Amino acid sequence: MNIGKRYLLALALLIFVIVAATCGGEEATPTPAPTPVAVPPEFPRLSPAVRESLVQYTGQFQEISDGWEQLHLDFDRWREGLVACDASSVTVSLLGFAGDFAPITEAARGLPRSIDVRALSDELTAAAVAEEKTLRELRDGWSPGATDLFEAVDLQRSASADVRKSVADKILDLVEQTSSESRELVDGFAAASSSLNRKWDSFHADYEGLRAEQPTLNSAELGTQLSGLVTQFSDVALEARALPTTPATRAIAKILVDAVEQEDLVLRKLRGIFSRTEDLSGEGESISSTLAFDEFDIALVNGNAQRREAAEQLADVVEGSSSDNEMAVAQFSDGYDQLVSAWSAFDQQYEAWRRDEGGCDRAGATQALSQFTVQFSGIATRVRTLPRLEILQSLGEVFVVAVEREEQALRNLRTTWRPFDSEVYSSFDQERSTAGQLRRQVAAGLNELITQHDISGAELAR
Repeated sequence: MNIGKRYLLALALLIFVIVAATCGGEEATPTPAPTPVAVPPEFPRLSPAVRESLVQYTGQFQEISDGWEQLHLDFDRWREGLVACDASSVTVSLLGFAGDFAPITEAARGLPRSIDVRALSDELTAAAVAEEKTLRELRDGWSPGATDLFEAVDLQRSASADVRKSVADKILDLVEQTSSESRELVDGFAAASSSLNRKWDSFHADYEGLRAEQPTLNSAELGTQLSGLVTQFSDVALEARALPTTPATRAIAKILVDAVEQEDLVLRKLRGIFSRTEDLSGEGESISSTLAFDEFDIALVNGNAQRREAAEQLADVVEGSSSDNEMAVAQFSDGYDQLVSAWSAFDQQYEAWRRDEGGCDRAGATQALSQFTVQFSGIATRVRTLPRLEILQSLGEVFVVAVEREEQALRNLRTTWRPFDSEVYSSFDQERSTAGQLRRQVAAGLNELITQHDISGAELAR
């Protein structure tokens, strides 16, 4: 609107006010002043080349942003698919393992407890209880990156395996000891040792007879009778050494042989004292002979103690090899096999879970992060190579900062990523959010420039 037109409009408004005030004798209503119209500021026109560059920058910005968002979608889908690498999956698995092991402990407690297998049952139960305890402690105390609780479980599992192997060996021994063949051998040993003890007792009776006659005998007579006792005891020693030993009775035979050899040694020493041709006379010689008999009496007492120990052990072996015990061992062996089968199955399941980290593909995750890093580096390269325009200098710098911050955060995630730790994404998520805010600022700045310079959608769509 030019000045002449503005003048005519003002004159017309003045005439209208005068006429309204004089008509009808009525008081005129004041006319409100017109509201001033805001005139948009005028911006310097862009040269065609700069205008075209702004249009191209805007289009490339949109393409880059679309690719950026698509990468975010792909990354989020990949991250959501890492269920096995999530800490919650470990918690669920550990709950399952602790629960699955409880029946194994109960099975160990339920093994037969007859006298010969009670100690084996106690060993297995103690091992199962200890292993279940470490699994519960792992379940309750696990956290990402913690290894001490896993190590405690591994150590106890190794100890439990040793116990199972030891018990298996002992079961084999018991099976052998309670077999009919072993029972026959044990019975043969028992009969031979009974014969040995009868001869041994007969020797002791003859020796006690000599001790009773000792005060009335001279040295030569004592020597003669002691020589006869040595010969008699030699038969006892030979029979002891000839006992028909078996694995179950070998230790018993050793006890008897040790006892007979010690008694034979002291007896021969006693005979040596009285084997001289001259009679022992005098108080000193009398004391010496008395001490010699006392020494043999002590050996005899010790030998009898060893024989009683051997008899007790033999009684246990005989009882252990009975047909009733054979059945009890067979029942325990069956229960042990079932227990070990369940235990081994649990071990295999746990070891497989530990071996592949609960199904989490660590190498695959690292490879995927490397691929995302490469893809994002391509986006960053495109941002850095966008047209450099004075009108876009500040927006371009913000855009570069945004892409470089997220690029560096993604690289850091690739090198620091580990499974089961939700915090590993926290720094990346923060930088991604900051980069998104910067990118939105750039988008808003571009829209403002497009509006200011009246760039149409048709121009942008070319």
